[in-house]
Amino acid sequence: MQGGPAFFSGAVKQLLAALFVSALTATAVVRPAAAFENAPDLYMVAGRDWRVVLPVSVLAAAGEKSAPVLLPELGKGRWFDHFISRYEPTRPALIVPTDGDGKPTAYLPWEEGPTFPEPEGGPIKLVDLSARVSELPLLLAEEIVPLSSVDPGPPVWIVSDADYHTGLLAAVAAGAERGILVPVAADREDITRALSFARARRAPVRLALSHSEESSPASSALKAAVLEAALVGDVPVEVVKGVDALTGRAAAGFAGLRSAELRGHVVFTNPADVEGRFSPPHLSLLAPLFAISRQASLVLTDGDPEKTERKLEAFEEEHGSVSHVTLIGDYLTLRMREMLDPDDVHEGVDEPRRFKVPSLAGVIDLQPAEYATGRLAAEDVHDLSLQIGRIMAPRRALGSKKRPALMLANADEIFVIAELVSMATVKEMRNTGWDVTAYYGDEIDRDLIFDEMPGKQVIIWTGHPRDLTVDYDIGVVDQMLDSSLVFLQGCYTLDRNDPYVLVQQGAGGIIGTYMAVYSASGSAFAKTVLDAMLYYGADQGEAMVHARNYQLAYVEMKRQRGHRDWRKTWRAALSFDLWGDPTLRSVQPRREPEKPPVRLKREGEVLRFLVPAERYSGLAAGRYTLESVAGGQLGAIYTRSDDWGDERRSQPFYFGWVDLPEHDEPPELESKVPDDEWVTVWAPKRQRLYILVHNRAERAVGREGLVFRLKGAASEEP
Repeated sequence: MQGGPAFFSGAVKQLLAALFVSALTATAVVRPAAAFENAPDLYMVAGRDWRVVLPVSVLAAAGEKSAPVLLPELGKGRWFDHFISRYEPTRPALIVPTDGDGKPTAYLPWEEGPTFPEPEGGPIKLVDLSARVSELPLLLAEEIVPLSSVDPGPPVWIVSDADYHTGLLAAVAAGAERGILVPVAADREDITRALSFARARRAPVRLALSHSEESSPASSALKAAVLEAALVGDVPVEVVKGVDALTGRAAAGFAGLRSAELRGHVVFTNPADVEGRFSPPHLSLLAPLFAISRQASLVLTDGDPEKTERKLEAFEEEHGSVSHVTLIGDYLTLRMREMLDPDDVHEGVDEPRRFKVPSLAGVIDLQPAEYATGRLAAEDVHDLSLQIGRIMAPRRALGSKKRPALMLANADEIFVIAELVSMATVKEMRNTGWDVTAYYGDEIDRDLIFDEMPGKQVIIWTGHPRDLTVDYDIGVVDQMLDSSLVFLQGCYTLDRNDPYVLVQQGAGGIIGTYMAVYSASGSAFAKTVLDAMLYYGADQGEAMVHARNYQLAYVEMKRQRGHRDWRKTWRAALSFDLWGDPTLRSVQPRREPEKPPVRLKREGEVLRFLVPAERYSGLAAGRYTLESVAGGQLGAIYTRSDDWGDERRSQPFYFGWVDLPEHDEPPELESKVPDDEWVTVWAPKRQRLYILVHNRAERAVGREGLVFRLKGAASEEP
């Protein structure tokens, strides 16, 4: 046991033992029935039996406030203790095996039990995992939804305890209705118990079946047994049959709850990740918990990226447009597209490098990014349960929102432009109220990283790829982190150890790369992501969309100006991916900006960049200098002059976007801005227009400013 008082005091142990004298047969609840608002605020479940985890997830995520579900594992007690110490649950529930006296027999991964703060809501609830699996959700539900509290009661969803795939979908459908999931065998006792629970609460009963009963004897037998028992007990049962029906029920249940900017959110997972001989990760097991907590529909896939794309298209045809997509699974079970290195192909290399490309993120064929995507991946489901817990309750699991940020840039002292861009990023964060600790070049060593990483809400690494967590020279293996976001700007940072270790250590989300990235383009990508969150209130996924489309526009600007290295910028747009929740706003402004940022504003048919007069000044790294407005975007383009000696002046750009819902086709623009100084990117699914302008265009237009006018036909309907 690591630190803190013993888990149970003697008095609490005696109370729990007394409560469980009759609980061994699982016929009584642990405590007297409580109101719904007194539901547990944390669940800890021993093992990873889906028949236990999914019903618990439905109850945990469908309440007024979603509660984390942690799946502890032997040897990882310190990480779970770290989570609990930050989260400070007031009504924890443990679902563990007990012995003949009602005492726990397993406290994985602890010998005596986890170290909880003194609960405010009474004794810690203990549920006997040795009960029949069909009884467990009813035991919990009786505690959360007592007989007299709700009329009619929450829907009871029955599913075969031999059908994991259908169980995943039924869990989300139940969660969308704030219902209860009960996995049962085709057993009269199991079924009668579930029907009796529903009848006592006048609750509707749904029977979830796989698509084809003929190919699923278990489903066919269950249907016959449920309908027979329902007839005897006079309980009406609705049969919900097939993938499309289950997905549709969840989509309909969540549709009216989403915010306007979250048009639709779909979660993909591959149930096959519970199979195999070599420690399968089981990440799909927590897909319903995340989906319900995020009011997202769940779609199952076999992991083929092309099939996943087609499934998303089919979902949109049936249920409307989608703005956000989360993939739950590593890239072995949810595979990625691949492409040849465009630089190698252009240079005629005999065997071009092959890169992984983020799924559904666009950009491959120089097309715009449309979907706000993220991936939840971890070494195993135990680590993922911690990450999802941080995502569901960031203020409690990650501590105060006022914690500072950390910038570590150019530790190898060879990426000077990236260091300059990082300095500008720090300026933007401080401009919106962030306390940022920044180190550059030879200031950075292992001791500094060890001292500075804990307690930081945002951590940004910019430079040569090094594993911050395991590198012998600079790595910090056993840190306890509380970071909402870690940005790893370097080459192949998602193909290394860092993302997996950082998730275990306490990171809520990670942004990194799958391929070699040039430092100027990579640091510019990081700045655009953070600017979108700081100045536009973008969530993580939307910020990634804006950054990808900025780099596409920057690619077009380079091509337009005859730069032969445009493929390097394209590669950066292709490479970055988010390992985290795309709907989460992990970085938010802490005050109104002291310096107003550049904005693109629409006034009728006029689009105008509002460029503030006040500049950031005094930014320099090596021979490179920068003067830019707040919100100005950067890259590798610079100017030089004989009058400046060796100085290179980095050139900022103005980038903005407007939604044009009345336009079905790319709008035509007219402007006095010189043609070689601006480019556009049109995102048709979003009906959004992005504009990028070189800052030197201001000198060409004078007082009129950077103005563009919409022209051409628009559709009659919005």
